Amino acid sequence: RLARLDALRETRTGFPEAVLGQGKSAEQVAAILGAALQKGHPMFATRIDAEVNREVALRLGHPGAREYAYDPVARIAAVLPPPVPPAPAGDHGGVAGGTG
Repeated sequence: RLARLDALRETRTGFPEAVLGQGKSAEQVAAILGAALQKGHPMFATRIDAEVNREVALRLGHPGAREYAYDPVARIAAVLPPPVPPAPAGDHGGVAGGTG
């Protein structure tokens, strides 16, 4: 097990899960971020150097895509799942019940 992820952290705290990337291989970081992306959870990996970033981007298959971002100054990588589109207008219903 590479990391114990807290999938409800963002709901509880308002901030996505973060994992320390320092000391982990690009394969390990990609596996952790990829798992979060597949589940639709945003996640950060900290202390990621440029070489690990290149490998992670290639392994995730998203180099330059919106789902993966990297800041070289902060050395933070992030997976940002696409937002869930809003339901089209008119597709909402209501249910009411009562006793009479």
